[in-house]
Amino acid sequence: MLDEVMDEDDYPEVDRFEEWDTHLPPPGADSVQNRINDFFARWGAFRNVENAQKSALISMDQLVDLALSVGTRKIATRSSTQRPASANAQKLEEVKVQHAATHWGNVLRSPFSISLPPLPQTGAERAAFKSRVEVSLTEYHRRWLRWESMLVPLKVTLVVIPPAQGKDLDNLVLDVLPAVHKAFRPHIEPWLFAPIPANSADLEADRARAVKRLKSLNSESVTAFQVIELRRSPGDPAAGMLRLVLGLGYGYDHAAQSLWHRTDAKLWDIDLTP
Repeated sequence: MLDEVMDEDDYPEVDRFEEWDTHLPPPGADSVQNRINDFFARWGAFRNVENAQKSALISMDQLVDLALSVGTRKIATRSSTQRPASANAQKLEEVKVQHAATHWGNVLRSPFSISLPPLPQTGAERAAFKSRVEVSLTEYHRRWLRWESMLVPLKVTLVVIPPAQGKDLDNLVLDVLPAVHKAFRPHIEPWLFAPIPANSADLEADRARAVKRLKSLNSESVTAFQVIELRRSPGDPAAGMLRLVLGLGYGYDHAAQSLWHRTDAKLWDIDLTP
């Protein structure tokens, strides 16, 4: 029952093979047809990028979701357990730890897991750390053309392997999120900027009202963030490791923005009655 619940794929479907054809004939004498062609070309380009971003971010959410589900032995906040008494039990525990490390390794090695500089060791290093984070995110954003404009809401997960001497993570989100917002310029409702047909006064007015409504909010923002601290392993660098993992934000994805909450909800839904 546990495996069935945790393996359930309830993420939104994205048809990876359906792509809008944006190659349309050159303008002709019919001005109405020209406007229609222009609209469909812009709409198709928008939807192609939207679907590509959505598909990529869902794949990352699934990796993190799986690691949270089966890789709990690697998570630092997990309660410590007594060392197994028997040799066989110790070997089984080592296998489980290695299994957890494998899944988190998949998250850390993903192309949508962005390597950030090591955490600052002192308050004096904090300004330099924030500057280096901004450079790292800006360079990543420039390398991936599909992220030039974010057409889906964005969620970020910070995965941390702390330095050998430990680290207080209280300021981590405050140091990293501004750089995320500057590099990716995510919007909480990016579908408001989808192309609309020319001479559509009603649609233009609806969009203007919606954008005005959002002016009172921090509209250029991620919709959710979370921090996951992993246990150190013998081979980890002394300075630790920091990765920023992109995920699909709130709007039309799975209901729970927090993958922690989502995993907990799955576990609580398990029927353990015989």
